[in-house]
Amino acid sequence: MTIISSGVLFYIKRGFTYGEFLRVHPFTWDRETQSPRLIQNKWKLALWYLNVLCTFAYFFFVLFRAIQVNVMTSPDFGGLGVGFVSPGKKIYMQFATFYFLFPVLLQIMSLLQKESFPHFVRQLLNMAEILESNFIFNPCHRFNL
Repeated sequence: MTIISSGVLFYIKRGFTYGEFLRVHPFTWDRETQSPRLIQNKWKLALWYLNVLCTFAYFFFVLFRAIQVNVMTSPDFGGLGVGFVSPGKKIYMQFATFYFLFPVLLQIMSLLQKESFPHFVRQLLNMAEILESNFIFNPCHRFNL
């Protein structure tokens, strides 16, 4: 394959294989069809849902802490004796909240598109093969300079 090299395809397969092992996505690489598919095992899907739940819980914890840190203005906040929070820590907590929003967005997209994503990747790989067979007549050979 010229459009998608064998090295890129190797890393796509590896990403699906390791992602299934770590339960970061609900997909696996089917060796027979050489394409991704949705995991059918209920226990593996339950572990992935648990991973999604932990991601959401951690984000809401960081969000709660960011709100708590940004509200603390007095030296003795609510009689808790927690003291004054520096502006640097407030900025850091705002950054941390924004930073931990990305995994939540990725998990939401995985939840919403878990049925269609394997089809999309399969169609992408098929389209690359069709484009190569129909429109690339003389594949370029790469030279190491």
